[in-house]
Amino acid sequence: QRLRWLCRVDPWQGAAAVVEARRGMEELGAAGLYLDPWEENFQVNDSIVYPLIEEARRCGKPVLLNAGHVRVSHPTQVRDLASRFPDVQFVASNGGQINISGILQAEARRMLEACPNVCIETAGTYRQDYLEEIATEVGVDRVLFASGSPHYDQEFELARVALAKLGDDLKARLRSGNAMAVYAPDHRPSW
Repeated sequence: QRLRWLCRVDPWQGAAAVVEARRGMEELGAAGLYLDPWEENFQVNDSIVYPLIEEARRCGKPVLLNAGHVRVSHPTQVRDLASRFPDVQFVASNGGQINISGILQAEARRMLEACPNVCIETAGTYRQDYLEEIATEVGVDRVLFASGSPHYDQEFELARVALAKLGDDLKARLRSGNAMAVYAPDHRPSW
């Protein structure tokens, strides 16, 4: 099975969101939970999300966060959440930051260094050297390919990994191996 999907719920729905997350992950086969604090207007480290994170933990599933948005999912907020749930695997979209100036890259890196249970996605990451540094200095297993479709151009996102100054074995891990390890651990590649 090459296609994996995530269950997206709105934390503002309270207990109903937890029930739906459980149904998605247990009954329908979702590979994890997706939370979007930008679109649903909540701070990612607010206690409103804790019951959902606890449900993902109970199901043994990762949590993808729409990350990098100032006010709702700044790297320091993701770090706070991940620190509260060290046994849950978190994936921060947008390289953990989406500031085109690159100012938040240092915060995102500190988040990764402080929280071994957080990895980042490649989509929309403006600086190629940032991804290369995270892969080589923090850990290649901490970077997952993401297309960001339909918001980002898929060919460009694929080229982002193809053109990275990394060995072919590391690029293979970024392209698919790391995502398989997070979202399909039963099919985890052997390195």
